[in-house]
Amino acid sequence: MSNYYAFGLPMNTYTILDDLIALLDAHGVKIRMESLDESSGGLCKVHEQTILFLDKNAGTEQQIKICAEAILKLIDIATVYLKPEVRQLLEYFQNKAAGTPLC
Repeated sequence: MSNYYAFGLPMNTYTILDDLIALLDAHGVKIRMESLDESSGGLCKVHEQTILFLDKNAGTEQQIKICAEAILKLIDIATVYLKPEVRQLLEYFQNKAAGTPLC
């Protein structure tokens, strides 16, 4: 898949999603792809294990959004190496959540 704009940013969404999932996995988060009827997914904790549920039927951009929100809740992104496009995407969501201008 070629690069295109998602969330106003140039990116290959499949590569970004893989990078986000790898980052979560590296920080001990178990990823479960499930068919979720009423939800796109989210974090939960079961017996001290943090699990991120992703709706396998949701679009890639929605899965990216869920992963990005989870990362921002769990990981201090200032302390880890991130590919520039991954950092840009996470900062986009961080700014959006804070209500700060995206420019």
